[in-house]
Amino acid sequence: MEELRKLHEELFIFLEDLRESKNGEFKDLKYTFRKDNFGNKLENGYWFLGDEKNLIISFWRGDNVFTKRPNISLNFEIELELIYLEITVEKFNNYDLFANNDNKFKLVHDYILPNYREIESLNKEDFVIYRYRLGPIIHWKEILFNFINNDRIIIDVAINSFQELFENKDEQSRYSIGQIDKDQFRRNLSKIKLYREQLAELNEYENASYYNKEKPFYLKSFEIKDYGYLDRISINNIPHDNRWIFITGENGSGKTSLLKALAIFLGQGIIPSSHLRNFPKTPIFKANLIGGKGEEKIIIREGNDSESRNAKRSLLRGFAAYGIHRTVIKSRLYLSKNINHELTKSGFLESILSDGITPLIDFNKTIEEWSDSKYSLEKFNHRREFFAKALLRTVPGLVDIHFKESRKGLTTDFFIRYNEGPVSKVSFDQLSSGTKSTLSFVSDIIIRFYKQQPEAYDPSEFRGIVIVDEIDLHLHPQGQKNLILALNEVFPNIQFIVSTHSPIPLLGAPKESIFITIERDNKSGINATILDIDITNLLPNTLLSSPIFGFNSIINVNHDYSQLLWTENDYQEDVFYKILDSKIKKRTLELGLNNDQDNS
Repeated sequence: MEELRKLHEELFIFLEDLRESKNGEFKDLKYTFRKDNFGNKLENGYWFLGDEKNLIISFWRGDNVFTKRPNISLNFEIELELIYLEITVEKFNNYDLFANNDNKFKLVHDYILPNYREIESLNKEDFVIYRYRLGPIIHWKEILFNFINNDRIIIDVAINSFQELFENKDEQSRYSIGQIDKDQFRRNLSKIKLYREQLAELNEYENASYYNKEKPFYLKSFEIKDYGYLDRISINNIPHDNRWIFITGENGSGKTSLLKALAIFLGQGIIPSSHLRNFPKTPIFKANLIGGKGEEKIIIREGNDSESRNAKRSLLRGFAAYGIHRTVIKSRLYLSKNINHELTKSGFLESILSDGITPLIDFNKTIEEWSDSKYSLEKFNHRREFFAKALLRTVPGLVDIHFKESRKGLTTDFFIRYNEGPVSKVSFDQLSSGTKSTLSFVSDIIIRFYKQQPEAYDPSEFRGIVIVDEIDLHLHPQGQKNLILALNEVFPNIQFIVSTHSPIPLLGAPKESIFITIERDNKSGINATILDIDITNLLPNTLLSSPIFGFNSIINVNHDYSQLLWTENDYQEDVFYKILDSKIKKRTLELGLNNDQDNS
């Protein structure tokens, strides 16, 4: 990984040196950067697209609809130690995903591909990848310089001849092949330079200049005393790099009470009078919070003190909290067009504290609000690609999102594919309830954090805390694991504090996660304990029987103890061995043998 980071940095310097060369030959050279910080890639020095196995750079705009990678790019294949020119083109456009597909197909096949012999093709379901080997990575500077001086110019001529056919202002234009916009290039370049400066000065993300240093971001420790049945809960030494805290415990153990107490404290909410009347002592909250440049801040609060009563916002730079009714969607239950209430102190805590329906911020209403004025629409136009990519990563089956401008404002089309079936274009109201719930939940986080950190465009740069009660609620097991993976990638700098009844979300837990178990007994009341457990190599059955869940027996109640338990790691493997065992027994009987007889 260190070698790959080094390649990113050397490639950046090489290209910038070309652009700034004295003869000015390459002053207009433009190329693609990684735009978002998903997975903390920019913070760690990965300036260009790709993953741990490759580096991808392009000198033209336009992505493949399905891969979301450039149509024409250079791919540095790290494992193969080779550089390829890669050209991708969709096979057909039955889905109305983008315009001018015929022109794109003609450009690639009639004007670009004929320049390359011995080109290989990789056929996929919806598109084809053409690959032309340029040479070994060890000679990348020579290869790249020759490509810029020769191939790039040839491809430029071909693209420019089609430019008028591809020009359009709508959402679909990002899939058309064309020249990189100068203003967009300058913005992306400035962002990379900012990250490079931060990386050079400090390896701590909190040094980002556009974050409010007066407000903290994360929890390092906390203590809650006399809040309801929580006599004293104390959690210390949360690691500095921790971004996921999983809370487990039986029903009635106090998980929800703990999350509500944390939400009231961090959100500077008012403790309901019923909570104060029913318990004799005044609740006390204490926390050590981490902020900009790693400084720590200790906050202490007793009951509804004057500071919390007068506060209009949370203690944190960014904050959101969700209760178990967050997935409830009613067609006639809308938020007002002005969503400011949902972004007030009481609005932020409504979901986690309420026992009734508290819908998420309305996606369509927000899009309408963002198109109310020229200023807000311009700001959204800078955010829309980041917003869409965050939803595409987190919402299962979502292939693409189109935001379209009309006289009534922005409207949204969603392109969905379920179970490898055809792609369908639907409106928000036509989405399945599960898809709508996940999309609404993720977009609610994004909307709330945009309001709290208005200078940010990339959701992966958000800092703060999100509390979620029962993160696994109403999700299929595959969805439980994938949601954690997706949220961690899209929001790598948000600290999530979540409760769960299922071991499946833990399969997607980052390495730095911590696990807190809540237990209640008649003598000592409610207790919280950080568990020192490495779950990296644990399967769900082992997680269930570990102290995280404390499941005494994972054996089916109908198990016949005269039969062996099947403990294969894969169900298909289990089925295979059952069939094999059945055939062996049948063959044994046919041969007149028995299990105790020596068959040698």
